[in-house]
Amino acid sequence: MERKRRIEISVLNVLFSLIVIFIHVNSYSVSAFEVNTPKYTVFMLMWRLASFVVPGFVLLSGVKLFLNGKDKLPMGTYIKGRLKGVILPYVICFGVFYVFYMVVYDYPLDPWFMLKHLVFGGLVCHMYFIPLLFQFDLLFPLWKKVINKCSPLIVIPFAILISQLLKGYFPGMLKTIFPQWEFLYNDRLFTTYLSYWLVGCYVGKNYDAFCEIMKRNFRVICTFFGIALVGVIYFSYLAFNQIEYIPYINEVHNLYVLAVCIFLYALVLKIPDSVILRIPFLLKLDGASFYIYLYHMLAVLLGEWLVQRLGIVAQGPAFLLRAVVAYGLTLPCCVIYKSLKKKVMSNIVRRKKCSGL
Repeated sequence: MERKRRIEISVLNVLFSLIVIFIHVNSYSVSAFEVNTPKYTVFMLMWRLASFVVPGFVLLSGVKLFLNGKDKLPMGTYIKGRLKGVILPYVICFGVFYVFYMVVYDYPLDPWFMLKHLVFGGLVCHMYFIPLLFQFDLLFPLWKKVINKCSPLIVIPFAILISQLLKGYFPGMLKTIFPQWEFLYNDRLFTTYLSYWLVGCYVGKNYDAFCEIMKRNFRVICTFFGIALVGVIYFSYLAFNQIEYIPYINEVHNLYVLAVCIFLYALVLKIPDSVILRIPFLLKLDGASFYIYLYHMLAVLLGEWLVQRLGIVAQGPAFLLRAVVAYGLTLPCCVIYKSLKKKVMSNIVRRKKCSGL
């Protein structure tokens, strides 16, 4: 049986969802400024520091798999649940966005084009996360065996090595075997995020011990995070302002991603549950977080349309308008939809029970 949702996971889920919206709102401002200017540097660094959320979501997904006892389900039952709870909403969302693109941007009704982007998540910038997550789902039996039988001290370093090797060489290997094939989706293969997934799985398997380690070592974690934060700011400033070529910039960022995920986890664990429970809207956002992730880009695109329609040139007001529209529409709409869906499903279940009596 699935355990009660942990408060800290709910908080992190909501936080990551809010940051995803921020990233896509902020991306317009990053592209609007000239490189190596103060304004570009500020918006670029905000984007860079926020871009840990996909690895963070992958890590949380691994945690929830083992923490909630889903790892004990048969393969067929697990995949059936994922198809119903994740893939079906994704397909519906894909259809909504495609109709939007047909109406606004004159996209053709091309079945092959649609299938390719549905499989690889390439229609809208954020959609790749769902096919990426489903790759992990399809390897469900493998993760059970690895987590239950192998030490994390062996598995996680090996996963990091595999991720680095395939990230650097997989497209070239495919090009050698298939010269006509240009593989452009290396960033959305499960191997790219393998280490985060496995860390999450081990955390979920040993959750109480993990939480105790986080609480006991909070100062050490803060120090680690501070060093990683300074490093990623400094090297990102040099690299993205084209001041100096930094060959290890991705490794620095990976270290920061790990540090910020651990830091936020430890920080949230320091907050008493009673304090968080005083914010009921936060828990409602948690319940709607999947839909927030799926549909927030519609509100972001609407915000950008308003910026263009109103002729706003200054990036400060433009950023604020995009943010107000994106958050102001996405959050309440998704919470309301989730609440209505829950009521409808409850009524359906109740009627079925009544008809069976």
